Amino acid sequence: DLNLLQPEQALAFYREALRIVEREHARDQNDARARRDVDRLLRKTALMIVDRQPAEAMALVQRALQLSGIHLRTSPNNTEYIRDSADGLLLYAYGLQNLNRHREAIQYLEKGLEKQLALQRSSPEAKRFQRELQETYEAIGD
Repeated sequence: DLNLLQPEQALAFYREALRIVEREHARDQNDARARRDVDRLLRKTALMIVDRQPAEAMALVQRALQLSGIHLRTSPNNTEYIRDSADGLLLYAYGLQNLNRHREAIQYLEKGLEKQLALQRSSPEAKRFQRELQETYEAIGD
C-alpha cells in the first residue's frame, strides 16, 4: 500500500499491481473479484497522480466507474460497491478541480454526495461514512 515517504515507488507498485489484475480480469471478464481489483487499483493509481496529471487520472477513473457500474447493476444495495462508485465520482471531481473546471466538479461532487448520504442513512453510526461525508462537504465548500 501507499508509502508516503516514497510516493513514486508506491505509484510504480500500483501500476505493476494494476497490470497484474488487468491480466487476471482479461482472462475472465465475469470474475467480480478481478473486476473489483481492477476498479480499486485504477482509483488508487488515479489518486496518486490526480494533482500532477489530472487528465490521466480522470481517464483511469472513467474506466473504474464503468467497472463500478457493472457491480452496481448486479448488486445495487451492496455498500462496498456504492462506496467504490462514490469514490470514483469524487476522484473525478478532484481532477476537474485541478483543471479549473469547477462547475463540472461540483456536479460530480454532488453525485458522490448523494451516494454517500445513502450510505450514511443505511449505517448512521459508521464512522467511516461520516468521515468521508465530511470530506465531501469540505470539497464542495472549497
